[in-house]
Amino acid sequence: MHIESIRLVGSGGHALVVLDSLAALGVPTEAIAVFDQNDARVGHQIGEHKVQAFDPANFSGRAVHICIGDNKARERVSSEIAKLGCNLQTIIHPRAIVSARAVIGEGTFVAAGAIVSAQAVTGKSCIINHASVVDHECILSDFVHIAPGATLGGAVSVGHRSLIGAGANILPRVAIAPDVTIGAGAVLIKNVTESAVYVGVPAKKV
Repeated sequence: MHIESIRLVGSGGHALVVLDSLAALGVPTEAIAVFDQNDARVGHQIGEHKVQAFDPANFSGRAVHICIGDNKARERVSSEIAKLGCNLQTIIHPRAIVSARAVIGEGTFVAAGAIVSAQAVTGKSCIINHASVVDHECILSDFVHIAPGATLGGAVSVGHRSLIGAGANILPRVAIAPDVTIGAGAVLIKNVTESAVYVGVPAKKV
């Protein structure tokens, strides 16, 4: 993966993870700029970068990656970025394992240690975090977040903006509705059709 220059939007904890991945990919520090829409973060330091105020004039036609863990906020910013004619940059850490037969959507981030298996498909601006597993034939809709250590068995489908919590396990062929949160460490054994929070072993609606 070759990235000449990139603008990052978001300067929270997830941005640190993205910056680490860009360093591992050999992207020079000077080729990266970090922006935030939150005025309280502007001027702060993140890694080697000073956070700049979000100004649409700096984004037209540029490669951009949205470093925001919250799915709804990431979708909102993505919509704003799209109006500026930007290219959403996909970032895959070199120590991630991604099948040549997987399809990774634009703007998606795949962290170190993650596995995306054969014929898995991700939507736009998903996050597949450290040491998570997206097994064969899984389908992730846009703006999904798979937290660290979560495991999706084969042919799982995850709806728009849903979050799979850290260490959760989703059994094969389970379907998850949009705007669902699966709690950390939960085990989901059957389809969920209602947008809600599910926790426990087996996972039940809160």
